[in-house]
Amino acid sequence: MTGEPDSFGATPCTTWSALDSSHATAAAYADAGFTRARVDVVPNTGHIDYDFAGIIRTQVRDLAKKR
Repeated sequence: MTGEPDSFGATPCTTWSALDSSHATAAAYADAGFTRARVDVVPNTGHIDYDFAGIIRTQVRDLAKKR
């Protein structure tokens, strides 16, 4: 998961993009056979603006539903 505006220059390291890195990593996992690899892009959310508690709560709830 990464924020939509998390591209080059969004962090102090101007040569790195969380968004591009996320896509590259998901592609590497898919190429290795992990067919459910994906990137979730959060619109209008910067690199430090994630609602981590809400994200974890949603993931745990969704996993519990699958049991």
